[in-house]
Amino acid sequence: MQMNVANSNGEVNTLLDEAQYMALVNASGWPTSKVVDVNSKNDLLQQLLVNEVIRNRAKQMQLFRRGLKILGFHQLVLLYPNKSEVLFLYQQSPFTGKQFLELVTSPEPEQQSEKTAYQYFIEYAANLPQTGEFICGVTVVHYYYHASLIGSEDKPCASDLLAFVTSCAAIPPLGFKDYLTVKYLSFDSAKKLPEASSCFGVLYLPVCNASKEQFESSFDKALVLGRLGFGLN
Repeated sequence: MQMNVANSNGEVNTLLDEAQYMALVNASGWPTSKVVDVNSKNDLLQQLLVNEVIRNRAKQMQLFRRGLKILGFHQLVLLYPNKSEVLFLYQQSPFTGKQFLELVTSPEPEQQSEKTAYQYFIEYAANLPQTGEFICGVTVVHYYYHASLIGSEDKPCASDLLAFVTSCAAIPPLGFKDYLTVKYLSFDSAKKLPEASSCFGVLYLPVCNASKEQFESSFDKALVLGRLGFGLN
C-alpha cells in the first residue's frame, strides 16, 4: 500500500502506523496539529517530496556551488549550460534484471508458497529485458513511464521493476542507502498482484498464483500499470 493510492482514512492510518513512515512525516516538518487523512494526503506527499529532494540536499548543493566558484567553473556553467551537461549529469548505462537482484535482500521464506513465489520472482526478474532494448517497435529508455511504451502488447523492462519498488527509474548516482527488501502477501492469499512500499524499498510478492505463467502475468500487469501511474500522477 502506498499513500498516493490510499482510498480511506483507515488505509492512511495503517501507513502512518509504520514507524519508518511516521519518522519521514516528522522529519518533513508536517504540523503536528494538522490531521493526515484522505483529504490532506496529497499535501503530505508534496511536503515529503520537497523535504527529501530539496531541503535535505540544500547544504550539499550550496557546498557544490561554492566549490565550482572556487575552481572557476561556475561562470562557465552559467555561460554554456548545454556543453556542461556531459561533465555533471549522470550517464545511466543499460539496467538489467540481474542488476536489480543485486540490490535485493530477502529473509528466508518460511512457507512453501513463499519459497515458490520467491523462485518465480528470481527467474522473472533475471529475464526482464534491459533498459534500452527495442520492445514493440519503440526504444525503452529510463523514462519508464513514456506514453509511447503503453500498449496491449507492451512488455515491462528492468527499469519498470526498479520504479515499481523505489519510484526511481534508474539507480541514483550514489546508489540506494539500504538494500531493497522482498516480503510476502501471505496475510492475504487472495491477492494475485504484487505490491510495493516505495518509500522504504519493499516489494510484496503474491503467493496464490497457481503457476509460473500466472505469476509472471500478474507482474507484467502490475509493472505496466505502475508505469502509467507514475507517469501521470
